[in-house]
Amino acid sequence: MVDEESIGGSRFDVAVRAMKGDFDPPKASEDTEKRSLLEALVQFPSFYTFSIVGKVETTSKAPGKVFTKDTLETVERICGTKLATGHYSVREKAGGKYISMRITTLVQSADLVKATYDELLKDPRVIMAY
Repeated sequence: MVDEESIGGSRFDVAVRAMKGDFDPPKASEDTEKRSLLEALVQFPSFYTFSIVGKVETTSKAPGKVFTKDTLETVERICGTKLATGHYSVREKAGGKYISMRITTLVQSADLVKATYDELLKDPRVIMAY
């Protein structure tokens, strides 16, 4: 149990300081833990599978096609590879409201995996990327 006096006052004072962020851990400049773990588990260059779930755009004449095309282009651009049809799969979910994609491609480093996820998550249609 934490002694309230050692951290500056009553329970109320401690709660206020916590809400202000006084006890938050320092912000790291870069998330290296996941990259280091990936580097330890995978010997690069290696094939890596990205899994992405996104919302289907309802304004398009070809629902899901634009999202699929944009996602494939993002992975190709960052990883520096050209994807063949057999290296990705697309499935509709929830009656066509969502799309689940699995993309397997050759990746040269863990940094490229992280950069790909970072770029994919900038797209507001992307719900999850793992």
